[in-house]
Amino acid sequence: MYYKFNETNIATGYIKELLKEFNLPIYKVYTGDVNNPDEIIYPGRFYINKNNIYVGDNSTESPSLIEVNKYIYNRKQINITKNLVIKSSIYDSYTHTYLGNYLRFLRDYNKINLMPLYNCFNTETLNGVNFYITTKLGNTFEVNTNNSSYNYYLVPIKFNEQYTIAIDSPTNYEICCLIHSTSEITDLSKELMANTYTKIPGSQFSSPYLYSTDFDASKYWPFENNLRLLIKLPKIIGDTTITVLEGNYTAGVKCQNSIIGEMAIDDKNSVGVYPTRLSLLEVNDKVSYPFADRLIEYLTNNAIIPQDQITDNIGRLQQAVYRNTYFKGIYDLWGPSLKKEIFYQLNNPSDKRVSYEIKSVTSDETYIANNSKIKYLDLKNDLLSYGDKDAETFLGVLRW
Repeated sequence: MYYKFNETNIATGYIKELLKEFNLPIYKVYTGDVNNPDEIIYPGRFYINKNNIYVGDNSTESPSLIEVNKYIYNRKQINITKNLVIKSSIYDSYTHTYLGNYLRFLRDYNKINLMPLYNCFNTETLNGVNFYITTKLGNTFEVNTNNSSYNYYLVPIKFNEQYTIAIDSPTNYEICCLIHSTSEITDLSKELMANTYTKIPGSQFSSPYLYSTDFDASKYWPFENNLRLLIKLPKIIGDTTITVLEGNYTAGVKCQNSIIGEMAIDDKNSVGVYPTRLSLLEVNDKVSYPFADRLIEYLTNNAIIPQDQITDNIGRLQQAVYRNTYFKGIYDLWGPSLKKEIFYQLNNPSDKRVSYEIKSVTSDETYIANNSKIKYLDLKNDLLSYGDKDAETFLGVLRW
């Protein structure tokens, strides 16, 4: 089931309540080594790392971080955390943008990367603007929202990231970064637009375009909450699905996967070989979906993440693992060897379906469960966690 923008349903209500109750930090998570910084640090900017809050300092030869306060996970802290304000019952662009910031925090702080399941596109459009700028390429970029030949979409993004943009457009379209909070476009924003402008010579949804915001944002970072990717799209192409994923997924429509433990690629923007396809880059039906159907599984705690223990409510998955002959001799609770074996089994390109033996949960009898009943195993989507519906399907214990 795919959810849509501007709908009211149980999932929307749950997401809103989750974001309302969670105390989300307003500061960026610094994922590098604070003692030997290996990431960009902007002087005067606040960062969170583990249980501390730091500020960027440029008083020395190279930028450094100075500890200024303590951070307590999910604790309400004045001027440090915020909560979603529920303005309506529909899944609107405000809720969607807020959800993206929540998922980024989970990725950077808890090392749970659910961003491949999230579409940064949020249906926001640019209106009431008409001006020209000269781009870094020396050509002229016209922004005229009164021109009925184009749609102008605004996609909330962040600095120093990569974005996979999937759009079906047989003709050229243009993109750039801008700072947008009102209908007025400041000179600083126009400068940013000129420096980040790109003309894309058409694209296919199945071959996404990679766009990077990895540039010096020294003048712009204080306005990051209002940073948008402007997409100027000709209306002549008709309706098209627009998917913008934070990260580089252009090397094939496949996703990073934490189930493989130490085999996982730590760099959130790394390109690699992953076992399953990303459904947001698979569905191209002229509708732009806010997130993959599998995201709800994680938000409602129906998947095991690295911070969770395997409890009774999903004990069937644990028992199936240990009774499955694929994993004979693998005894760790849910450690690297087991994850690696699941990865290899799911990444097997063969269509061959191997029978496996499972001991009955209720008796000592054994029975054979033939996984040929699990059709198209290689096309399962979005296997991201230690235990989710794909893993359960693979082990023959799926219960929806």
